[in-house]
Amino acid sequence: MGGPYAGTRGRAPDGDHTVKPQRLVARAWRRQWRWLALGVGLMLASATAALVLLGLSGWLITASALTGLGVIAALDIFTPGGGIRLAAVTRTLARYGERLATHRATLALLATLRLELMRRLLRLDEVQLRRMQRGDTLNRLTRDVDALDHLYAGVVGPLLTASVTTLGTAAAFLVLASPQAALVMMALGLGATAVTMLAGRAGRAPGRALSLGEPELRRRCTESLEGLKSLLAEGRSGDFEDRIGRLSAARLAQQRRLDRIDAVGRGLINAAGFTAAWAMLLVVLDGGSPQPVAGPVAVMAIIVMLGMNEIWQALPAAWRQLTQSRLAAERVEELANRKPAAASGHGNPPPSGPAAIRLQGVSFSWPGSPNRVLDKLDLESGPGERLLVTGPSGSGKTTLALLIMRQIEPDSGVVRLGGFDLRQLDPDGLRKTIGYLPQQPMVFADTLAANLRVAAPAADEAAMAQALTDAGLGDWLAGLEDGLDTWLDEGGASLSGGELRRVGLARLMLIDPPVVILDEPTTGLDPATARSLSNRLESWLAGRTTVMVSHEPELLPSYDRVLAL
Repeated sequence: MGGPYAGTRGRAPDGDHTVKPQRLVARAWRRQWRWLALGVGLMLASATAALVLLGLSGWLITASALTGLGVIAALDIFTPGGGIRLAAVTRTLARYGERLATHRATLALLATLRLELMRRLLRLDEVQLRRMQRGDTLNRLTRDVDALDHLYAGVVGPLLTASVTTLGTAAAFLVLASPQAALVMMALGLGATAVTMLAGRAGRAPGRALSLGEPELRRRCTESLEGLKSLLAEGRSGDFEDRIGRLSAARLAQQRRLDRIDAVGRGLINAAGFTAAWAMLLVVLDGGSPQPVAGPVAVMAIIVMLGMNEIWQALPAAWRQLTQSRLAAERVEELANRKPAAASGHGNPPPSGPAAIRLQGVSFSWPGSPNRVLDKLDLESGPGERLLVTGPSGSGKTTLALLIMRQIEPDSGVVRLGGFDLRQLDPDGLRKTIGYLPQQPMVFADTLAANLRVAAPAADEAAMAQALTDAGLGDWLAGLEDGLDTWLDEGGASLSGGELRRVGLARLMLIDPPVVILDEPTTGLDPATARSLSNRLESWLAGRTTVMVSHEPELLPSYDRVLAL
């Protein structure tokens, strides 16, 4: 099976480099580094202000009490009072600003990752797309990318905040209290770090099981909903219900296990915090220091120690979820590394007008199938000629259309447009040159105008109304209360079969391509609707190179040649 295309399937074309999520994330982080740095800085400011607020409040209350007892001769309440107000205002503003900065950064990160993944998915060929499971792919684009957000908002930011505040507080204790007090603070930091690491290790296995089980559960639910009529008719709905129930029960069991790990982690952090508070109390009462610690400073140190406990408390659960983020990164990496069979980049521009289509010795078989759908097919259709392709189901009619559009690559042979090998043409330009009306046009859950602008983003209302009129939907459009702003349900559920097909035709007319492929344009339509659609196509196809795939030739526009497969 030699030929120009031999061996291209499953291998990246020259110049197509693998994009790993680490590289994607690093690139996105570099774009948002100012917001990321601002978010971490505000996290630190908020945590520091909270500790200052606690410490100064404890110091002032204790000093005031001691002044009332005559232990302290005089007390300046204005300076610490101003510090308390400043800390309170700083804490509030920093927390608010931190929410704005981190949300701005993380949302931009997620949007960048999803757009990059979608760009790569849109370049995949039909073979690769058919292998992808919708539920699993959707899960990677949504939940897995969301999980990568946890790396910054849930791990990096809080861990840096806890570490820096611990070191800063220990330094402050070294100056204001005693070396022993600083050592107690450092011991709390080390103990909390150990608990965080242990919680992460304990949650690794159930976290991985939970992450792997979610795509499977979503896929099963999606399949059950899509095939609900068949399941009910065949009496198999109970089997799918049991399977979904088992998957749900397994997920709940793993989630309960993770919740227990989180609870134990929080409990150990609390125990470490209270132990450190008692140790601090012993140190300030009798720390063996030449200079005794003043009462207000001693109270301040103990209260700050309890405040540090709150900062560390959320980290075991956050670190434990790092396993899920890593698994999500692996799944996103696998999705990002799928390579398009058709080389992207700049090639020769395709012919500007109606062009001849020629296939020379083209063979093709779908992966996993021992039989060839097409075997050394030779075909030539002149510029502006209309070719009808007929044959029984499975004979390769749709496969031929996909080959001409270069949605798939032949195992051997050459496909030419206007005398050019398709491999020599710019892929983006080729998509604009060849228009395609599929058997089931895709309609998104959006307005009629938005669905038409999928083909022509710059189309104005007049152009869209004219395209709908040319497609035979002028009266239908006039009867819509909201006109082009009418909402269409997903998959065209709110449209009849004829309306759906003609909306797809109107979208094709907006592109105005010189080469057109119509895949079963009248299948599933009643004779009157099919003839109405055929009459609209007859005038519009004049002068265009056309390939019509159908097993109902009597309902089609006129054609010049017939290819029976």
